[in-house]
Amino acid sequence: MASPRPDKPAKPVRKPAKAPPRKRIGNPLIRSLRDEGPAVEEKLASLAGWSQEPATLFGKTGPFLLMQGVHHVKLVLAGDRLTQVKAYVFMLLSGSMPAGQTSAPSSRR
Repeated sequence: MASPRPDKPAKPVRKPAKAPPRKRIGNPLIRSLRDEGPAVEEKLASLAGWSQEPATLFGKTGPFLLMQGVHHVKLVLAGDRLTQVKAYVFMLLSGSMPAGQTSAPSSRR
């Protein structure tokens, strides 16, 4: 690697683009569900670990963005009591295709 020339300033290192920040609803929601009581503790712990910041993965065809989190929560009420809680999660793997390609490559040969 060549050493920088004293008469020429070094170029700044460009940081890769980041996904926009997401609001993390997991922790306050999970704390509230724990306080109310109808949720199963083991499931709440798993749910807390499911929601993640977006991650960039690198594959043969280029970078992919992996996102996972809580999509929505269903609360079942009976009268004035919370009787059941269901959480629905998602996982999304998004990538770009090479220019000119209109579909994923076939795995059959």
